[in-house]
Amino acid sequence: MGRTIIFVGTPGAGKSTIIAGINHKFKLVNIGSEMLEIEKKDYGVKDRDDLRKLSAEITKKVRNQVFDKIRKEKQDIIIDTHASIRSGPRFVPGFTIEELQSLNELMTIVYIDAESKDILERRKEDFKRRRDVEDSMDLEEQREVNISMITTYAAIMGIPLYMIKNQQGKLERAIKQANDAVKEMFG
Repeated sequence: MGRTIIFVGTPGAGKSTIIAGINHKFKLVNIGSEMLEIEKKDYGVKDRDDLRKLSAEITKKVRNQVFDKIRKEKQDIIIDTHASIRSGPRFVPGFTIEELQSLNELMTIVYIDAESKDILERRKEDFKRRRDVEDSMDLEEQREVNISMITTYAAIMGIPLYMIKNQQGKLERAIKQANDAVKEMFG
């Protein structure tokens, strides 16, 4: 298996946009898209917004299938996923310590962060998704949960953690920081 960088962030922080600006050859694996493909076929799910509504048992089973597929990759991988998924009042981890440990020791986590007000504005412009109605307090709570999770993962795994702030109007700066992190990891 190649080296692995896991990009995480609160939905709307700009993670996928920043990944698109990375200028290194890698295999991109979007956990949500991979899960959707399996769940459409096996569980009749219609779109990504229904993923978070499945039972924990089904979610874990499907996520295991996705991580099995990732472990078979030979080239450098960037994983696009979430540290947590909010489902009503609960937060579900986007991945587990065991899943991380099953991947590779040559790994790092990059957290893309943005101010809650910026995330809310970006979400208003995204007509492709059906998101739960949230306010800035909900987003602050999710950002805090995400940062707690990824710092815990990095500490337990002994792997580097990059924090990149995707400020409104400063996308190029965030992309440069992401490219620097990728260059440091992948060479």
